[in-house]
Amino acid sequence: MMITDYEQYFKQYKKSMVGKEDYIFLVNDTSNEIRQHYDRNYDGITFDQEKFTQQLNNKRQYLEKMNSKYEFFVIPDKSIMLRQYLPFDTQEPTRCIDLIDEQINNLDEYLNENDYQKDDTHISELAAIKIVSAILNKLHPERTREQYSRQLLQLTDKQKYDAVGDLLFPINWGYGKDHQLFKKYYHANKERFIPKNTIQNINIKIPEQYKKMGKRESQYYYNENSITDKRALILRDSTTDQFRDVLSLYYREVFYYWDHWYFNKDLIDWYRPDEVIEIRTERFIANPIEYEDEEPSPEDETIIITPDENLLSQLRNNNRELKNKNEELYQVINNKNNEMIRINNQIKEIRHENEKLERQNQLLNGFAQEKDTLISKLRENNQELKDKSEELYQVIRDKNEDIKDINRRQRQLEEQNKKLEIENEKIRNSTSWKMTKPLRKIRKILGR
Repeated sequence: MMITDYEQYFKQYKKSMVGKEDYIFLVNDTSNEIRQHYDRNYDGITFDQEKFTQQLNNKRQYLEKMNSKYEFFVIPDKSIMLRQYLPFDTQEPTRCIDLIDEQINNLDEYLNENDYQKDDTHISELAAIKIVSAILNKLHPERTREQYSRQLLQLTDKQKYDAVGDLLFPINWGYGKDHQLFKKYYHANKERFIPKNTIQNINIKIPEQYKKMGKRESQYYYNENSITDKRALILRDSTTDQFRDVLSLYYREVFYYWDHWYFNKDLIDWYRPDEVIEIRTERFIANPIEYEDEEPSPEDETIIITPDENLLSQLRNNNRELKNKNEELYQVINNKNNEMIRINNQIKEIRHENEKLERQNQLLNGFAQEKDTLISKLRENNQELKDKSEELYQVIRDKNEDIKDINRRQRQLEEQNKKLEIENEKIRNSTSWKMTKPLRKIRKILGR
């Protein structure tokens, strides 16, 4: 089925459209992602190849003077990479980035359909290793993507977490909570890469003027275990959240800034980055804020970024939904929801650790009780042994006394025997003994 009137067709949806194989797509967004690629009647594209190229060159020139590397990367749209899962047939897509292919780095050659989430506009967090490896290889080609990938994998672990894709947010989802996809993917388990070592948030060090761009908060990270000691400035959109932690593994310091296409020279002067990495989701390139096309003079260190009011007025007319507060609310809800999910996962991990510690404490308490019982038993046994020893010692002392008494009596008897022997000897030697000798013989003969 081919769509002839995309605008009319999309009126039946909020901002989520169910496609094939459970894939959900973004529609009716401020950038009109699907219409800008496939609707030949769509006239809302304000992209100007010449001005866009000029702005890239201006940035490069300025950053070269600041001794900073600069590269621009594009995350391809979901409707491009998963075109076959759209609920209708399409013509070949129109892509603004084809006009500036030599000035940017299109990451679609490193990604496939498995790197996109079914219920979310953003790429999967499991694509982080692929994307960061490609970025680092472009900036530092002395190592291959595969080498960077292996190194990053060694520094990360996989973590499961509970998540709600942004296409299921109430502001976007119009199919109702009873729809099978809502039941299947709302608060579904997903996976992501997390650093093995802690990366420190140092937002407190951000100067007041750079803490926000509009309502978008900046983020500042410090990694004492980083692969290099370089500092990077990331000019970002919401997709950067999907690989922020993995990218921060390479750099000692990383500053993430929502520049909204405005190039802030003062920020560069303050932060002095070694590398500036600009990362954009493809659909936003079709409608960037336009700048004056005046070239900066060699003497002027600033870059001209004064908006063209006529073009801005035209842009506002073509994109009235930019004033729609729901879009801002959607972004706020998305950020807060992701933050709450991260916090909830951390709470779950803390609870799990507390349960482990509680079990260990119970075991230790059991061991302590057993130890006290054993000590008490040993003390009782020791006392009993001591009492038995005392009794045995007393018996031995008594027996010793008996032996001494026997020895004493034996000596007395020996002395008496000696005396008797002496007396007998005296008798034998006496005259009467000798005179009665014949008589004793006669008695002996007679048996008396």
